[in-house]
Amino acid sequence: MDIEALDRFSRDVLPEFASDLGGLVQIPSISGDPVHSEDVRKCAEALLGFLNRTGADHRLIETEGHPAVFGSLTVDEKKPTILVYNHYDVQPPGEGKWELEPFSGKLKDGAVHGRGATDDKGPLLATIETVDYLNGIEELNVNLRFIFEGEEESGSPNFSNALKQSGIGANDIDGILLCDTVWMNGRPTITYSLRGLVYAEMTYRSAKAPVHSGLVGGAVKNPLTVLSNAIAACDKAYRNNPSGDFLDEDVAEPTEEELQALDNLNFDAERFLRDTGITRPTTLNSLTMLKRLWMQPTIEAHGFIGGYTGPASSTVIPDSATAKISMRLVPNQDPNKAAKTLSDNIKKVDEDIEIKFTKSIPPFKTRTDHPYMKAAHSAAEQGFGIIPAYVGCGGSIGAVPAFLEYFGQRPIVMLAMSTERDSYHGPNEKFELQQAAGGIRTVGRFLDNVGKMGRTVA
Repeated sequence: MDIEALDRFSRDVLPEFASDLGGLVQIPSISGDPVHSEDVRKCAEALLGFLNRTGADHRLIETEGHPAVFGSLTVDEKKPTILVYNHYDVQPPGEGKWELEPFSGKLKDGAVHGRGATDDKGPLLATIETVDYLNGIEELNVNLRFIFEGEEESGSPNFSNALKQSGIGANDIDGILLCDTVWMNGRPTITYSLRGLVYAEMTYRSAKAPVHSGLVGGAVKNPLTVLSNAIAACDKAYRNNPSGDFLDEDVAEPTEEELQALDNLNFDAERFLRDTGITRPTTLNSLTMLKRLWMQPTIEAHGFIGGYTGPASSTVIPDSATAKISMRLVPNQDPNKAAKTLSDNIKKVDEDIEIKFTKSIPPFKTRTDHPYMKAAHSAAEQGFGIIPAYVGCGGSIGAVPAFLEYFGQRPIVMLAMSTERDSYHGPNEKFELQQAAGGIRTVGRFLDNVGKMGRTVA
């Protein structure tokens, strides 16, 4: 492969890339809101056009929810086959203050702005641009399968079925490339572990209708108070024993190798706080913060539904309230076991609290010494000009368990293009053009490196 030509292309294509990404960002493909179902489909259909540009066969895979986008590009059956995964659905804009409209897709200060720009439409498009270029000059050194999910932000409820419908055989894939993670401490990253997720809604009802506190206050249980007490009780139990029986006694202790890797990262807690906008951290110790981000479970409250939130001084007690909560789990933890533990602790506060579990994703961990991981490390160092780091990730990716079930222990390479500055899931999300260029250079090198290794599956 002509590396210099690839690097020139990564710079020359940026105006076109910015325009294309802006168009995708303008489509509010919010998978979790039925109002935007047509927008999700519109975005999927737009991606078919981009795949068509690469020369790949392409189609939509219909599911019980939103469609997945599938593509297939074979250059030589004797070459390795890599499955490229991204998602095209996005989070809602949220209630934070946006400097530009959430779905503007505008180019400003060297970045495309808007919800979904960095998570995950920017990395998705950078990968497609790379493949389009390499196949166009006949230097694509691997076969590719693409699957772009439309429900990642909704917990990937239909992804396993979409994967089965794709027609990919269990032994057809040599490895998986996934670009949906984030840099750390100003360095490119290759992620080796993900925390799992258990998401729940708990509801409490205490009356047939809202009631006046001056009439019945003291005689009725306040749903907001009951749920607040339940959250506080679970949080207190966790804080007192963050890796013990409350969530799961099976939390794995970090290995000496993992602890050394944390130390080698030279993680700067204060920089992390600046980049993420955190003003009230749980710790300022860099090593402790990394352990809490990657190696320890958490329990979090995300929102309340119920009661009066208007400008007046209402004294009405709501008849019901709902709270949304989640747990992040680490390797060795069982989501079903953790969910039961959470439910048992909530019921101790009030047995009439109703609990509905809506998402469950197991944690994930892989080897860092696999040849594909080393190929990604080398590619990222050359593509971005910075020595990358092997890192854990505090988040979850719903497609990963499906890959493990379907393909077994095929390597899953999680290669980051996005940075901590990009406001993942927050207001003012953006994707910097310099990251797109570096991503194109990195993905091109990675695919070329892997192609030279030959097939790993018989």
